[in-house]
Amino acid sequence: PEYLCNLATAVGKNPHQCIHTFNILSPEEIQQQLSFGRGEKVSLPDRPVYKNIEAFAVETPQAIAASCGQEQLTYGELNHQANQLAHFLLQFPVEIGDKVVAFLERSTDIVKAIFAIHKVGAVYVPIDPAFPKERIRAILTEVNPKLILTNSDAEAVLENIDIPRLNLKNSEEILDSFPSTNPEINVDIDNESHIFFTSGTTGKPKGVVATQRNLVQYLSSARYRYQFCRKDKFISASRFTFSINLFKILTPLYVGGTVRIIPRDVVLNLPQLCQELQQATVFHFGPSLLKPLLPYIEENFTDFSPFNQLRHVSSGGDMVPPEVLEKLKQIFVNAE
Repeated sequence: PEYLCNLATAVGKNPHQCIHTFNILSPEEIQQQLSFGRGEKVSLPDRPVYKNIEAFAVETPQAIAASCGQEQLTYGELNHQANQLAHFLLQFPVEIGDKVVAFLERSTDIVKAIFAIHKVGAVYVPIDPAFPKERIRAILTEVNPKLILTNSDAEAVLENIDIPRLNLKNSEEILDSFPSTNPEINVDIDNESHIFFTSGTTGKPKGVVATQRNLVQYLSSARYRYQFCRKDKFISASRFTFSINLFKILTPLYVGGTVRIIPRDVVLNLPQLCQELQQATVFHFGPSLLKPLLPYIEENFTDFSPFNQLRHVSSGGDMVPPEVLEKLKQIFVNAE
């Protein structure tokens, strides 16, 4: 009603003016919109994200970078293995701007793949092996990748697709023959970094392209706003094909922390998921996961002190009901 009144008043004062030129917002709302984007300016690093990992591999080589189940990688091991994969890509050859598909099940392979792809200036394109075959083929046709990296038993889905692929599960001997030194490639920060495809619920899935600069700005802003640091341990529980997963995987590694990749069966097992939460400091879950998780915690924990180390919790990707937000505040009392 307020906006209709504003419009009626404006029309009454200027009856011959085109209706699309009238402003129906209040002066306060106008000021609020004008203030957006005028916050404190933050200087951003002018180098790709993987350069931080190379630095941590020297500064804190024994610190845990990533883990999944019983496997874990230190920063030294992560950089070592990502470099070997990167040198393989260079020999293949994969060149700056080429697309490389990560057709990977949940494991630390995804972390190695992202950094190896970026180290050679290529573009990271994740595809979930659980996608319908038609969608997988449609994305591959549109992207036309130079190579597909797999570790999946679902590799049979890729039969009759004439695109070279490397299965990381059985290529250790091959990769071990490549150098573990940082590739000497001049990757410009304005080069393309990754492509994520929309769900396609309103039609054909659409690929959204981002640059290395976009990624640096995203991660730097998160670090600055929430003060993430080396002590933080993130949980990655969503599909790799969700863009939010770059926040969960790369933010902790960007600041020298740890990412814990949770297998799908653990995500669906609430007791096990609660055990994982008790070891973390940061998580971002969608509302569809929080809706069963939060009542489970309320029913099975006499007090919520086992979760006191969590300092940042968030949700998104869909409408988050107010009652879910209230329960987050009640359970994770030390989290922002």
